[in-house]
Order: sequence, then C-alpha cells, then structure tokens
Amino acid sequence: MTVKELYETAKKNKVENYDIKLQYQDGGGTYNGTCEMEDFSIDDDKEEITLY
Repeated sequence: MTVKELYETAKKNKVENYDIKLQYQDGGGTYNGTCEMEDFSIDDDKEEITLY
C-alpha cells in the first residue's frame, strides 16, 4: 500500500485525523495487541517509509 492509497482510503472513510496503530503479525498470522506509530523513517533509495 502506498501513502497515497492509505490517505485516499482515510479520506473516503472520513478517518484522516485518526491515529495509526500496528497490529502485531508475522508469517504465522496476526496476534492480539497493537502499538501506536509515533515516528517514521524515509528511504528514498527503496522508495519506502517505515513506521515505528
């Protein structure tokens, strides 16, 4: 998902001012619990943004 796609989805659902949280998951599935996203880093070479 791109930042643009996330933002367009947020606008469509009128949630663009909501906080972002991460659902814990790995190759084995999704687990109980979330954590808030408080910062991010940008990698221009890979054209990626990492939330943490």
